[in-house]
Amino acid sequence: LSRLEGDGTVSRRSKNVAEFFLNYRTVDLESTEIVEKIEVPILANVFEYVKPFKQARRREDDISIVTSGMHIRLVPNGDNFTI
Repeated sequence: LSRLEGDGTVSRRSKNVAEFFLNYRTVDLESTEIVEKIEVPILANVFEYVKPFKQARRREDDISIVTSGMHIRLVPNGDNFTI
């Protein structure tokens, strides 16, 4: 999160996603701040997958409900894989 100060300097602060979203349509963002960047961790392994599943798309709102999220790591085990 970035803010341009009155003296021309830029101040920055970081937030974890769990701390950034406070409530429905409420985030920890001041009126003078912008989201400058979002860091998404890279999965460590080629056989590692993350998948969200949405319950429904909404026509009148831009928010969708995530019913579940799965993180699966496959480990090679001979000719097969172990989850």
